[in-house]
Amino acid sequence: MAMEKTAVVQVPATLKQLQTVGIHFDGKKIAVDLDPVRISIINEEHVFWTLFGDATLVSIEFKTTPFEGPVEIHPKKKHASTTAVTDIKHKGKTFKYTVTVADPAGKTCALDPMVEVMP
Repeated sequence: MAMEKTAVVQVPATLKQLQTVGIHFDGKKIAVDLDPVRISIINEEHVFWTLFGDATLVSIEFKTTPFEGPVEIHPKKKHASTTAVTDIKHKGKTFKYTVTVADPAGKTCALDPMVEVMP
């Protein structure tokens, strides 16, 4: 019997360290709850995205990322998460990312919101 490969996701120690962002897809367009989503270096905050609607999460990509590691898309394609931002040089900067979702027929839709790094 083959073992299913699963992603290892870094989970914050407390919910206080988690910035949650809802991604809403209505079949035609995407919207996010927070734009920009503000994360704190001091509080070692992570971002956790949840997709709502009849779609799958294809990717969340940064051209330049403030996070220590890559964005992890969870196996069911409805959630994604990050590591914390620890590099102080990112303080006060904003980073654009692209969130892409696909409807049940495979047609994709994308949006470019922002992450803002706070002290």
